[in-house]
Amino acid sequence: MKTFLFLALIGTLGALRAGAQGSFATLYNLQGSDPVGLTAYNGVLYGATAATGFNCGNIFQLQPPDGGPSAPAEMWTETVLYTFTGINGDACEPAAAPVAGPHGVLYGTSIAGGGITLSGTVFELDPPTSPGATWTEKILHSFSGPDGTTPFTAVVRSPDGALLGTATGGGTYDSGCVFRLDPPAAPGGAWTETVLYDFPRGYAAGAVPVSLTLGDQGVIYGTTELGGRSRISAGTVFQLSPPATPGGSWTETVLHSFTGFADGSTPYWPAVGSDGAIYGTTFGTTLIGDYEGPYGLGTVFQLLPPAEPGGTWAKTTLHQFGWGRGFGPDSPLILRNGNIFGTASSPAGGAVFELQPPSTPGGAWNRIILHLFTNGETPYGALVMDESGALYGSTKTFPQPSGTVYRIRP
Repeated sequence: MKTFLFLALIGTLGALRAGAQGSFATLYNLQGSDPVGLTAYNGVLYGATAATGFNCGNIFQLQPPDGGPSAPAEMWTETVLYTFTGINGDACEPAAAPVAGPHGVLYGTSIAGGGITLSGTVFELDPPTSPGATWTEKILHSFSGPDGTTPFTAVVRSPDGALLGTATGGGTYDSGCVFRLDPPAAPGGAWTETVLYDFPRGYAAGAVPVSLTLGDQGVIYGTTELGGRSRISAGTVFQLSPPATPGGSWTETVLHSFTGFADGSTPYWPAVGSDGAIYGTTFGTTLIGDYEGPYGLGTVFQLLPPAEPGGTWAKTTLHQFGWGRGFGPDSPLILRNGNIFGTASSPAGGAVFELQPPSTPGGAWNRIILHLFTNGETPYGALVMDESGALYGSTKTFPQPSGTVYRIRP
């Protein structure tokens, strides 16, 4: 959806300066398909590819060689685990990389496919019971409209095994909703969907929810692409608090309404830090010549919780993207040892970046470019970081549908 926010792509990116590039390697070239991010389980990478032409996309596995993730790049092996058809209720167009559950089960969302309205699905892929056998797909839920449509990001697994996610459309007012899928009480039973929050008419509470993360005591944090109290409807960060009694209503609180320009717009990918703060990105972006427009070129932000319950969350822009510095941060953030890692896309390519906290209180965060992409290659989707600090990610390659999976060692 973010790609539709460009009103005009006029001009060039300008030079990006690398502060301390890591060791970069392409692990695998994906021909004829666009990867949409990665996840990892037991040292193996899993990813999804977008639909192209009559292909509804697939889920793939990248297996490292016997030497493990540090082995030479050219020795990684791809296996396609499942190819979606969009026929007879099957999913189509996976929205993001799948999420790993117990025993290697994969959970994912699709933008299309499913039931009669073709409004998207939540699906499960079960690994084979014997080596070399096929993976088994199950459609856990097909969206129909009142319960949401078009999930655009991955689900989040709660500690009790439920799946939480967002539907960017549908609901009572077609403003989107937050949903929960509970596993069956007995093996082989049906999963149960519950709409936890249905975004209301009027946009003040936000509209088009896109990303979720879990906080303490069952609290959910999320972002909406649109809405809020800004005149330009630049999006929100919200909190959903569980009901005081079972079966009651969840309570939404808007923690921040973005106003565009330096404040940013179109927030994504909230993550909760060890300090209890929420970190995320704003994508922007309107580009008209050399004018950044009211939506800006993207930021990384922090929201600090109030000292007292019911107080105001304090928003700080940690980094503001702009011409000559890359723009359009375009992946969920990774928080590690006080540093922040992510990717930024642009018409000229994009970059993998690291933000280091200031050395003195109140100082500026330091941005380091870990790798700069050129020649039409753009990072896209979720990054993965292993215990050694190596980053794994995927790129789309323009103009033809293809992409890569890469590794950056620290």
